Amino acid sequence: MNTETKKQHYVWRKYLNPWKQRKEDKKVWTYIIKTNKVEYISLMDVAQESYFYKMYELSNVEILACWNLAKQFPSFVMPIAESLLKGYEAISYNMMSETDKRDYSLHAIDNMQTHFETMGSPLLKCKSLFDMKNIRDKYQMVFYICVQYCRTNKMREAGINGYKDTPLKRELFRKAFPYISIIMATTLGHNLVVGNPNTRYIFIRNDTSIPFITCDQPVINLKKDEVDENGNVLEFELYYPISPSTAIMISQNPQLDEYSEIIADDSFVMEKNKKMCENASLFIFANNDEILHNVRNSA
Repeated sequence: MNTETKKQHYVWRKYLNPWKQRKEDKKVWTYIIKTNKVEYISLMDVAQESYFYKMYELSNVEILACWNLAKQFPSFVMPIAESLLKGYEAISYNMMSETDKRDYSLHAIDNMQTHFETMGSPLLKCKSLFDMKNIRDKYQMVFYICVQYCRTNKMREAGINGYKDTPLKRELFRKAFPYISIIMATTLGHNLVVGNPNTRYIFIRNDTSIPFITCDQPVINLKKDEVDENGNVLEFELYYPISPSTAIMISQNPQLDEYSEIIADDSFVMEKNKKMCENASLFIFANNDEILHNVRNSA
């Protein structure tokens, strides 16, 4: 049986390590948007929520709705959806003991997220374009980034609020978000790597005096405002800072080489930091408090 994990992070704590002021610290400078304060906070206490990945019991109608949702995605998603939904059926239809049901519902998807995070370890170690080009499994790299994009509190709240006029769908999105986010990430990752021959990988080096910042929505789509008549995003250009001095972009620009590098100047860094602030939900992180005081004063 797992030791019960109450605090479940939707931003990987290891990801935030490069923003610590000192390597030995277990804290990070954080602008807390709700309280308008800048504090040096334990990594255990940011970008987390009690039982964030809990699998709730679903009704017959809700499970059927989840199956129907999976059918709207490409066929390669179905084996993943089937595996997850069998888990939901097991806890919803009492197909295991109460002890096992509690253990499974609290930890199954949290454990999956830990596995996904291991896929990102090679990316977080990148110090150069050469390092990125030599990541063996490109799909795992992109899938990891897509999971970090889809799994956050901001994405959950956006989805819930999108169904504000349909209470039943709103409640289903809240209860089944761990499942929905994995389906979304799998589809997006596959479409970027397998479905689009124009996907490009850009390493960004920041040698300026202005550090990259990050937030509790650490992957942002720079093209999110380009939508069709139904409000669907037309293109993805994912930006993901991996330290105060490095970042990754996944682009669909066929005019670029498959792998390229950007040497960021002040305007580039300030623009990306502004977009990071705009996409934050509750927390913004930096490697010093001065830049966060500037963020607070400009809010």
